[in-house]
Amino acid sequence: MRGLLPSESLARCQGCQYPLRGLTEARCPECGRPFDPADPTTMWHDRVPGRVGRFFLKPPGWPLNTATILVGLMMLVAASGPGTYFGLFALALLAWLVIVTAWFVRFLVSLALIRYYRRPFREQLARWRRWGLAPAVAAATAGLLAFDVPLHVTLGLSRSAMDRLAQHVMSLPPDAPATPDQWVGLYYATRIERCPGGMRFTIPGSGLFAPCGFVYSPSGPASKTRDFFCPVLSGPWYVSH
Repeated sequence: MRGLLPSESLARCQGCQYPLRGLTEARCPECGRPFDPADPTTMWHDRVPGRVGRFFLKPPGWPLNTATILVGLMMLVAASGPGTYFGLFALALLAWLVIVTAWFVRFLVSLALIRYYRRPFREQLARWRRWGLAPAVAAATAGLLAFDVPLHVTLGLSRSAMDRLAQHVMSLPPDAPATPDQWVGLYYATRIERCPGGMRFTIPGSGLFAPCGFVYSPSGPASKTRDFFCPVLSGPWYVSH
């Protein structure tokens, strides 16, 4: 049976904005509001968006969402080192600001276009998951950073290798040659040396003005070393600045 309005009609119900195309009765099946197919004033007619309008009416696609996830991972990696890998963190923070600005601009423009093109909000809210991905990634990243999760996870994965290195360095005689730089778990250790009561090494790229590192001190923080000890991370290991 042929409908009262053509299938390509953009007319909607003035009460609930239900699409009226293809109906066989001049009454909205959603809310029961009557309309007159011959009287445009009894219906809500959508404006037709162009290419730019269609782009901004859509929620963020894979490029923005992928960039958000990658930048979040970059920030977590930057925070996995002692004192933070400052250069990487600064780059990630700059990229994060760009993404947040792009997301907010697109979100505000989308809200304005929804109103201008008279699009039902319920149709747009059905895509809320794609709009919510970036804020969810940002919140998860902030929570992990607030509790130093990247540092503790990386340290936990590297702990056995760090313990072996500490035992090896402390067993060397005082006149032994310097221990070469090497990977210790997930950290690249440089300036590996003994210190009063233990040993220490630095991590290139960590810290702001000078590399930070780890100190192995079984007897606790030693006040006579040049290191500034942070609260204990795992057993006898401390962060030094």
